[in-house]
Amino acid sequence: MNTENDKVKNAANSPDSPWRPDDPTWMSERIAEWRKIQRRLAGATQHIPRSYWKHLKAYFFHGVTMPEPSQLHTYRHIEICRWWLHPEEASLTFFEFTTNAHLMRGNFWDFYSDMRSVLEPEGDATYGVMGGREQLLTLALNPCVDSDKEISISGGLTGRCCPAPVRLVPGCIGSTMREIRSYDDEPIGSKAGRDSAYIAHTPKLVLWDHMSAAMDKGEKALYGVESWNDIDEMPENMRIAAGHRKKRIDTSFDRTLMDVLTFFDRDKNNDSRQRPLTVQHVEYLLGRYERKDFSEPLLARWDRAKGLIKPGRAS
Repeated sequence: MNTENDKVKNAANSPDSPWRPDDPTWMSERIAEWRKIQRRLAGATQHIPRSYWKHLKAYFFHGVTMPEPSQLHTYRHIEICRWWLHPEEASLTFFEFTTNAHLMRGNFWDFYSDMRSVLEPEGDATYGVMGGREQLLTLALNPCVDSDKEISISGGLTGRCCPAPVRLVPGCIGSTMREIRSYDDEPIGSKAGRDSAYIAHTPKLVLWDHMSAAMDKGEKALYGVESWNDIDEMPENMRIAAGHRKKRIDTSFDRTLMDVLTFFDRDKNNDSRQRPLTVQHVEYLLGRYERKDFSEPLLARWDRAKGLIKPGRAS
């Protein structure tokens, strides 16, 4: 019986295989990319030990099936690598990540963050952390804008297609805040400067459409109290926690959107030329706001932030 793993193992021997080890140009490009991959993996050895890298390398260059690791959390990281290291982006549909989305999201964020922490901007900032595929993988692991929709996982369990608004919205806003503020007071050679070279590839930046749709669920969903008809009936400790969440989310919204709206006004020294990916993202968000291309609740947040900006604000 020819299994899916057999197909991967024999892929390099197939005439239409995306693996082309006999092509000198293809191999030269893969060798150059492998050097980048090794640098990134060096920051994530707690997820994938160095002893396993030889299997990643064999898969990357020849499509050889990777053996199953002994630890479950490593297995999920290997599944992420199985797609990241595939020669074609279209392989994402082949591996059907959506069936494991609920379990793999947390593993992916940790894996991504740890790899990014060891990177430097010189030479290959446009590669990001996973060659730009981190954004596509994020969408694959969050396949539906409806956070209440569930998918089958395993053992009869189900999980949400997308994080609930109370987690999704702060994640998206936080990613944008970190991107815009990374360079504000830090020289390019500093650690903050090094990290910021990769912020534009932060996966959660691609979930603004999901966030826009999630906010249509209302304030109670945004603050994590949708299961209560009357907030005043909540136990005191839950009511206090919800109040803290509300204040934190509201403050993050105001600060981040104000930073986006005033980004170019604050760029007095034209430092933005050193971070074109950040500029591109700011222009993207500003363009969507000007076109009113967000849900009404999210547009209301933009309007509120705009109204909070004082004339001549420079910081």
